[in-house]
Amino acid sequence: MAVLLSVAALLSCLSGEMLSSALAASGGGAAVEMRYTLDDVAAGAVSMEEYEAYLEQLYSANESAAENTEVLSAFRSLMVSKSSDVTVAVGKENIYKQGHIGRAREKEGKDLGKVIYENADGSFTQYSFAYPVKVADENGKISDVSLKIVADGTGGYRTEKGNTQVSFPENIAYGISVSGNGGSVRLVPNGIFSAVSQQDEYNVSYVYDDKTTLDYSLTYTGVKENIVVREYTGRTAYEFTLYTGGLELKNSDGSYYLADENGENWIFCYICLVLCAGDRAHHLAGHDA
Repeated sequence: MAVLLSVAALLSCLSGEMLSSALAASGGGAAVEMRYTLDDVAAGAVSMEEYEAYLEQLYSANESAAENTEVLSAFRSLMVSKSSDVTVAVGKENIYKQGHIGRAREKEGKDLGKVIYENADGSFTQYSFAYPVKVADENGKISDVSLKIVADGTGGYRTEKGNTQVSFPENIAYGISVSGNGGSVRLVPNGIFSAVSQQDEYNVSYVYDDKTTLDYSLTYTGVKENIVVREYTGRTAYEFTLYTGGLELKNSDGSYYLADENGENWIFCYICLVLCAGDRAHHLAGHDA
């Protein structure tokens, strides 16, 4: 049976009874027409969640959908995006866009900076990164790095799984700790004594003052800090103390980095953005040694 596929826009208007009617109208063994595509998602006409719900229901409600290779490929991409085979480094939307139908972990080998997906036509797409996006445990088992933040059992939070471990204390006065690559540092905002004010899977926030918060999220090589200023306060500087744990700060032609006792670079990425009222963003500091 012929099945028309247009995978580019999503459903902003199809919900509830309208969605059920659309599925019913295309059921009963008739040819299936996909009315919403990824282009619609990109245009903001529908959300990714709405598109996924539509695709899943469309596929399960129509026998003819399974007979069309394009619909089948789109559905297989959906299943990949919902499994543990999707990594944040590649992204769910890219899996749809490129039509990946499965993770080829056996082809990735032990390379922690390589991710490979199988495509519908039998070919493979490789993504290579300059930093590790996977982590090996003490037994050598390799899995994807997680950028999720989980409770540490002491009132604070930590990296779920990664090569770099970041700890967020219950109170910011104790500082954000970053460990990995044989070293450890601790970043403390000066003069601030504040408990965690907000936390979700990927973010931790502390109150700096009544108009400012310190928002933190994980990166593959360290931590990102957003200083969010909701209203101008007159402050033009934010001071932090970095405890280097024995690592030495080096200056090479104006570029600063941390080094161990052997002079080897210690990789640590710290990105700081000041987000001001009026959506103005200023890159305050960044370091990747």
